[in-house]
Amino acid sequence: MSTVSISRRESASRILDYVELAKPRIGAFVFLVVLASCYIATSGSCSLAVMFAAAFGTLLVGASASAMNHWIERNLDRRMVRTANRPIASGRVSSTEALLFATATFVAGSGLLLVTNNPASVLWGAATWAAYVLIYTPMKTLSSWNTWFGAVAGAMPVLMGWSATGAELNAPIVVLFAILVCWQLPHFMAIAWLYRDDYEQAGHQMATVVDKTYRLAAWQAISFAIVLALLPLGLLAGPRTAAAMMAGGLLISLAIGQGYFAWRFFLNQNERTSRQLLLASLIYLPATLPCLCLAAWPAL
Repeated sequence: MSTVSISRRESASRILDYVELAKPRIGAFVFLVVLASCYIATSGSCSLAVMFAAAFGTLLVGASASAMNHWIERNLDRRMVRTANRPIASGRVSSTEALLFATATFVAGSGLLLVTNNPASVLWGAATWAAYVLIYTPMKTLSSWNTWFGAVAGAMPVLMGWSATGAELNAPIVVLFAILVCWQLPHFMAIAWLYRDDYEQAGHQMATVVDKTYRLAAWQAISFAIVLALLPLGLLAGPRTAAAMMAGGLLISLAIGQGYFAWRFFLNQNERTSRQLLLASLIYLPATLPCLCLAAWPAL
């Protein structure tokens, strides 16, 4: 193999390491959430320039927060099988390089959010970054309440998208934010059960670590699954259009479907029920975005 080929392969590998620092799967979903938030906040009247500036800006701020999460947890990640090969934990990216990447992406993301001409989106971006990096990440080793704080931080990109448009707060945006908060509890309780040994090894105080009966995780999963079925009623606080009624019905149906698997997990926590709940949550959440866009559609 030529020196040029080896150099290209090493360069591609380095790029992929930085992409991994940004947690691309989470980033891709956040990107879609912000696009949907802009549409929902303005009932479809938001310009494409503002939508994509807000989405890319949020993506970059989120990449910075993810990189900082990797940096803070680099020593803990080495203790867990599923995270030991992360870029910083494995030594492929140095701590200094990660900090430079986090700084550059935060500055670039904030700059893009400023392009929307709504400085509030920059403030929400900074608040989201702080909630994830300065509150949620350190709390993981201190208290099982970390999941609740993480759920709020994970939903804050909705507020970034909404504020970028300069629109007034409406019922579908509030429902979307609440759904993103509440969805994370069943989702993370399933993950917490599946990786409970890894979390304990790293010292993370997840519900399945502090309570070995797993009833705490089970109760949180089913309680928030029930709340998710009630949240679509919040659409009634806005205009009761045919679109809003249809969206509400679809959202309730989706929540009931996920709730079924949360109930199975509540009754019996095992590999099968936790994986089924995890899969159901991964199907449920993306399906809510078009439903809420429908609720905000002015033509119906």
